[in-house]
Order: sequence, then structure tokens, then C-alpha cells
Amino acid sequence: MNEAFRSDLQQIWTLRNAQKLDAAEVAYKDLYSRSQAFLEQPADWRLELKLLEASLLRGRRRIEDSEARLLEAKNEIEKDSLKIPFQYYCQRGLNLFYQGYFPSALEFFTRAQELAETAEQKALAVGNHFLCLDNLNLPAHSAVEKLRKLQPELPEKYYTQAIHPQLETFERRQAFREGLTHKVLAPLSATEFSQAHYVQLWVSQLPYVNSENQKPDLTQLIEAPHFLWKKYRLRTLLLDARYDDEESVKISERVDRLYTWLWKWMASPGSLSAKVLEETWEALDPCEICSQTTAEDFVLLRLCLRWARLFDARWEIPSQEWLKKSTPPNLQDPPLFQFESLVLDYLEELKRRERSRARTALAKIEAHPFYQDSGLHFRDLIDGVQGNGESSHPLFALGERLANSFKTKTLAVTANTVVIDLQSFQWSRGNLEGVSKPLCLLLKVLHEKGNLSFDELMQLCFSISSYDEDLHRHKIMNLLTRVRKVLPSDFEIFTRNQWMYSKGQLKKIRFENREGERAKWELPRIFERPCLEQNQHHMDRWIQPQLVVKKLKGKTKVTRQELQDLLQISKATTNRLIRRWQDEGFLLKQESGRSICYVIDNTYFFRLNSHDS
Repeated sequence: MNEAFRSDLQQIWTLRNAQKLDAAEVAYKDLYSRSQAFLEQPADWRLELKLLEASLLRGRRRIEDSEARLLEAKNEIEKDSLKIPFQYYCQRGLNLFYQGYFPSALEFFTRAQELAETAEQKALAVGNHFLCLDNLNLPAHSAVEKLRKLQPELPEKYYTQAIHPQLETFERRQAFREGLTHKVLAPLSATEFSQAHYVQLWVSQLPYVNSENQKPDLTQLIEAPHFLWKKYRLRTLLLDARYDDEESVKISERVDRLYTWLWKWMASPGSLSAKVLEETWEALDPCEICSQTTAEDFVLLRLCLRWARLFDARWEIPSQEWLKKSTPPNLQDPPLFQFESLVLDYLEELKRRERSRARTALAKIEAHPFYQDSGLHFRDLIDGVQGNGESSHPLFALGERLANSFKTKTLAVTANTVVIDLQSFQWSRGNLEGVSKPLCLLLKVLHEKGNLSFDELMQLCFSISSYDEDLHRHKIMNLLTRVRKVLPSDFEIFTRNQWMYSKGQLKKIRFENREGERAKWELPRIFERPCLEQNQHHMDRWIQPQLVVKKLKGKTKVTRQELQDLLQISKATTNRLIRRWQDEGFLLKQESGRSICYVIDNTYFFRLNSHDS
């Protein structure tokens, strides 16, 4: 009977590895029911079934349930002193890889290689091992060669369906990083849709890639039956932001979406709105970025911020601050992204009107082989900036728009422009000028953050640890009066619930140092916000449960979309509020099929008053 159990178990693993989840689940339930017929079920049977169930749950994106089964498996091993099987380490590594914890996953795959009993198990462990190395920007060629050497020992069908697509994906991604777009878009040998096909689709959507003669077809992705994160990736390629993408995808998928959509928006502003880009950025959790992001994702995020900074200075801080702090040391940009950084260097120097530095950056660009590469369209962008010739390519039009903005809007000083020197704390607007450190610091923070609390204001401007209504109100009101006299008429500052907010034409405030260059000034440590969960009460403190109850007018149930429309806030802010109110016991989650709503707990305010008393 033990041999029959092992044979059935292996067949189910074969179905699972082929992504045939429905058939695998049916076979698993049948095997599980038959194993329950034994009064004394062997401990190793229970362990193998739990590991198989953990894999099936991960296939259904139920990662928390899968982790629970692995914990039960660990307890079984310790309780009965069982030998640790290959699948235990392998499934632990796959769960961690799925969540983006690549260093920990690498350790488990290394252990799994030592316990592999068959060539298929060895190939599975080595294949995921080299994927972890690639995501961590570590040399992976030795692992790839080890995987290739296993080919004679593997069944041809297994190698064709499981191993060869992994190697093709790795080669295409490497070719993209090296700027060899013709290799990325070359026809693939595999007929079934794989990760390599998706890499082709993603690369072909980037406006700077010349994919006119080799454009892949989206119908392959639409017809793929078991492709990972199919709906999310399809909406990324279609620029479809209408749906609520709360699917549990890796942070890398969100970064790829932001990078693609930003380039699409720059090349064709009508294809997306800037608000969609801001919401896509807000959906990136800083805590996840610090712990679950690949080396390539850090590079893409940095490029996204630099491109966005050309259009809107509000993207610089605080997002760039925590990105700098979380960037891995000695991170080396791939060749293609190095060239993109050179293009950005040139455009940023033009924006600052540093003509000599811009000429130096342009000389580096023109000497680079990618400048003449017919597979890339960066030259169209540069020609558009310089006004050389004519072209119908969208990047040529993007270059013209950037050049016009540099000439007319970016650094134009008018009578309504406030110029602030952050070294001497002098300010000027037209014929008006003065010196005030509190005023200059307050305008700098409002320019970059848009708001700050009275406690933060007292620390920043007056070096007072906290705000006291009776002692400090006159200081804030006097400072507010002076600031309003300095600001243009279309720039407004107002206070609410001991917070200060700004609204108006932020570009009319310009910060310099004594040499006339843009100031390299950083926010004080009191404004460092490395994690949203630690500071969400600063951002959302004015939205109280009482306000929600008042606006609902007697209703006790509300959906996430209704709450967002009711409070007129972004999707990311709504999700943060829902999580906080669930933790506080104000909202209770209620699921009915696919629909999710939240019920107000009527005992919340009674418990709150009891706690206060």
C-alpha cells in the first residue's frame, strides 16, 4: 500500500508542476480520503500530504494558508522526529520566492539541492536557485551551467515544459538589460505561452524599443490557461486602470507596471492620466520595497522618480528619501539603464540651464553605441530636444515638449515667483525681500510635502519639541500672516485640526543656494517616514470614525469604493484607513462570494468611551 501511495502522490506532483491545478486538487482529495481510511495513518503520509496541500494553496494564491500548512508540517517533523524531505525545503523556498524574500528563499533552495533524490528534484532546486541569484543581482551563470548539464538526465518532456522556459526567460531578460532588443523580440522555440513570451510582450510595450517588425501578439497571453498573474499583467499591457487591482502580486510586478505606464504617459499623455500614475506609485508600500524588491526593481524605481521629477517636483520628497536609504550598496546599473541615466543627466542639466554640463552629457550620449542603435529610439528623443529635423515618432514629440518646458516654464522668474536662498534664508519676490529662517523652512516643507502638523512646525521652525495651544498659537499665527504676505495671490495656506496645508501653484516657489544653483537641501530627521504603518496617523488623522458614521446617515455597511467616494480620498488612503479601522475594531470585514463589504461595529464607540474613562 505504501508503494501505491507513493505512486499516486508522484502523479499529483506531476499534475501540479504542469500547472494543472484542477486535476491535481481532485486527485489530492481522493488520495487524502483514501489515506483517512487507515486507523493508524503513517506520520510520513501526513507530512507528504501537508506539503502537497501547501503547494496547491500557493497555486491558488492563498499564500497565508500555504504558510500555515508548512508550519504544521514543521511541527509534524519535530513531533515524530521525521527525516526532513526534499519538498519541505523546496516549498519553503517557493513560498518565500513568491513573496519576494529572495535571500531567505536562496538558502532553502540550497538545502533542497542537498536532499534531491531524482534529477527532476535537482533541476527544480537549481532552477529556482539561479532565479534567486538573478533577482539579487548576483552572478548566476554557474547555476545556469549546472542546470544545462542536468539535461541528459531529465525526461525530454520535463525539460521542455519546465526547465527550458526558465532558461529562455533568463536569457531574454539579460538581453534586455544589455540593450539587445533584437534578441529579446526574436521568435521563441517554445510553443506554449511562458514567462519568456511575457518578457517579449512587456519589452515591446516600451516606447523607446523599436518593435514594429517583431511585435508579439497579446492574444497568446489572453488564451494562456494557467499563466501566473495573468489578469494583472494583461491589464498592465493594456494600460487598463479601471479595475481594482488588489490581487496579491509581487512588488516586482507593480514596479514593472509603474515603469511601463510612466513611459507610455510620457510618450502619449492622452493614454493615461497623471492621477493614475500617482495612485500606482502610492500603491507601492515602502516596507515591501525595502524587503521584497529585486536589484532591477530599485534601478527602475530610481529611473521612474528621475523622469517624474522632470515634470513635477513633488515627486522628489519624501518618496526619493526612503528610496535612497533602502537602495542596496554597490548596485550596478545594467548597460541599458546606464544609458537611460545618461539621457536623464543631459535633460536635468538642460532644465537647470547648465549648458556646459549639458554639452558634456550630450557628448557621452553621442559616443555611446546605443545612440546609433536602430533597435532603440532614444535618438528621436534627443533630436526632439535639440530640434534636429522632423520625426513622427512619439519620443520626438516628447523631446519637443521637454525643450519647450525648459525654455518657458521650468526656471522662468516672474514678479510672482518667490526665490528662497536656503543658505542665508533670504527670500525675494519682485521688489520685496527679507530674511527669515522659520519662513524659508516652512515654505520648503510645504513645497515638498504639502502639509505638516503643528508639532512638526514647532520643531522645524522654533526648535520646540511639541505644540501647546495656549503658549504657541500666537507664534504660528504670526508666521502664517508673514508667509501669506510673501506668497503669490494664487497660493493658499490654511490650517485645520492643528495641521497646516498648502494649495496653489507650487512651481512659483524656487529654491536656490548662493551660487544660483538648485539647493541640495534635505528634510530634517523628524520628517523621515520609512514605513507607512508607523506614520499613517499623521496622514489620515483628520479622518475619524465619527465622520464616516455621519456621512453614512444610518447605513451600517459600506464597500471600499463607497468609502473612497464618500470621503473623496485616493484608493491607497482608503486601504490604509480600512486596515487601521479593522485593527481598532471599528470595521468588520464581511465576505459574500466575490463581494467584500465592511460592517460598522456598534460597540466601537462604547468601548472607546469606556477606555477613555
